[in-house]
Amino acid sequence: MRTRSEGNSSGKMRLTFGEYVEGRTIYMKIRNSMLAVVCALLISGIAAAASITPEQAAWAKGPAQYLMTKHEMDQWKSIKSEEEANRFIDLFWAKRNPDPTKPGNAFRDRFEALVKYADEHFGHQKLPGSMTERGKVFILIGPPSRVAKTNTETISTVQSGSLKDVEGNLNEDNPPAETWIYETDHIPAYAGNQELRINFVDQFANGDFKLTNSRTNFTDLFKKSASAAILHPELTAVPQVAMAPAAPTMQAPSQAAPAVTVAPPPAAPALSTQFKTESLKTAVSEFNAAKTSPYKPSYVTYGEFITSSGEYFVPVELYVPASAALPSENLTFFGQIQDKDGNPVAVFEEPATLQQSKYDWYYDKSLPLQPGKYVGVFGLASDGKPLTMSRAELNLDPLTGTDPSMSRLILSNNLFALAEAQKPDDPYAFGGIKVVPKGDLTFHSSDELWYFFELRNPGVDESGNPKVQVKVDVQGTTAKGKKVKMSAPMSPANAELLKGVPGHYAVGSSIPLGGFEPGDYSMKLTVKDSLKSQTYTREQAFKITAEAGK
Repeated sequence: MRTRSEGNSSGKMRLTFGEYVEGRTIYMKIRNSMLAVVCALLISGIAAAASITPEQAAWAKGPAQYLMTKHEMDQWKSIKSEEEANRFIDLFWAKRNPDPTKPGNAFRDRFEALVKYADEHFGHQKLPGSMTERGKVFILIGPPSRVAKTNTETISTVQSGSLKDVEGNLNEDNPPAETWIYETDHIPAYAGNQELRINFVDQFANGDFKLTNSRTNFTDLFKKSASAAILHPELTAVPQVAMAPAAPTMQAPSQAAPAVTVAPPPAAPALSTQFKTESLKTAVSEFNAAKTSPYKPSYVTYGEFITSSGEYFVPVELYVPASAALPSENLTFFGQIQDKDGNPVAVFEEPATLQQSKYDWYYDKSLPLQPGKYVGVFGLASDGKPLTMSRAELNLDPLTGTDPSMSRLILSNNLFALAEAQKPDDPYAFGGIKVVPKGDLTFHSSDELWYFFELRNPGVDESGNPKVQVKVDVQGTTAKGKKVKMSAPMSPANAELLKGVPGHYAVGSSIPLGGFEPGDYSMKLTVKDSLKSQTYTREQAFKITAEAGK
C-alpha cells in the first residue's frame, strides 16, 4: 500500500525495475548449460586446451575475458593443467577482491550479478546476453541512469517484443535504436566526469543491437574499466583467508544423551516509543491533528515480507520528488507508528542521507513490526526542524514460512545490482537486486514501467519449478479525456527462485511507456499458480506525465 502525503490516500504498492533493462521479464532462466559446453568445444588458440576442463575453458571465453589484462591473457594461454587453471582463476579474483584476506568477494558477487542480469535481458538468438555488445557495456560500465529508445513499434497492447512497425514492415532508414545515458552520478571515476551517452542500433530489427558511438573510444574505455577492477596487482598468490574457529569435534556418548533444549530464535530488538527530540515530537502531534500538510510532498511505500528463517519484517520507503528540493545529506529520518487504538508502538530518529533514484530521492529502512493495523507518520528533518512529513495507514497481513502468498504489487523505474551481499531484511532487495518503488506512482513517458511481485511457496513440478501465468490489463483516461483500454492475454511467466530464500520467487515484466499519452491509468494483474490452482489479483493506479518529475 502507498499513501500520498497531500491527500493521505493509499493504494497497493508495486515493485518495479529501472528503465535501462531491455526485455519484458525481470528474471529469466540462466543461459542453457549446453551452450556453455558448445562454446568450450569451439575454443581455439589455447595450446593446452585438452588439459583443462570444458568449464575452465568456457570461463576464459566468457564475460571474465572482459576483465583480463593482456598479461593475464598471455598467462592463460600457457596453462597446461587443471590445477594451474584453478590457481590462475583463484588469483584472478583475489586481485579484484576489496579484501582478499576475508571470506567472500564483493566485486565477484556484483560482477556475477551483472552477468546474470545481462544473460537474462540482452540475449540474441543463441548468444547469451553477457556476450552481446549491450551486455559487455552493462557488465563493464554498469547500469545506465536511463535509456532513450527510438523507432520501436507503436504500443497497441501492453506486450512488446516486435521491433518492426505494427504492420510488420521494417523501416531500413530508421532502424530501432537505444541511447544509454549515464548521468554524472552513474559514471565510473575512470570514465571522466561528464555525462556519457552510448548508442546502440538494431540495423536489421532482429534484436541484435550494436555499438555505434563514433566519439567514444570503446577500446580505451573497456581497458580502463578492466584496469580499475584490479585492486591488488602485487599479489602473486591467493592470501590465506582468516577463518572462524572450527567447531569442536563431537564425541560419541558412552551413555544415553540427555534431552537437548533448543533455544528459541532471538527476539526482535525492542522499538523505542519515546522521541529524543522534543521539536519532532511536537511536529508529529501537530501533523496528526492537522487536516492538510504544511510540508513539502513525500510519499510512503511499505510491504510485508518474511526471511528464510521466518522473521517478519516491514520495509518502509519515504520517497521525495525532485520538486521538493530537499538537501540530501545531514538529515534525520524520524517517525511514529501507532496501533489501531492510538498507542505508540514505535518511535524512531536516525541520521539519514537520501539516495538518488533517477531524478528523485528516497530513504528506506525495515521495521520489526507485527501483523496488524497501524498508522505511521514518517518525515525528514534538518537541525530538529521538519522538512517533509507523510502519513500512511499500514495494514499488515500475517505471513508464514510455508503458506502460499503473493506480495503487494510494486511499480518502479529504477533497479540496480547491489555492490554488497544483502542482509535477510534489507528493504526492497531481491536476490542481489535493489528495487526502488516509485513512491509517487508518477512516470515519465520515456520511462519503462516495471512491475514486480514476490510469489511465496507456489506449487512446483517434479523438477522443482513453479508454473505461473500472468494476465495484465491497463486502462485509463488521457489528459485530453480519451479513454484507453489495453490487455495482454494470460501467458506463462518466468518465476526465478530468490537466492537464499527457499520457496520465494521473483516475477515481473516491463511496459515501455513511449506509446502512452499523459494521463491517469490503472493496472490490474491476474496471477495464476497453475500447480496449486490458486489465483491472485492485484491492482495499482499510476500516472504518466510528459516531463520527468512533473
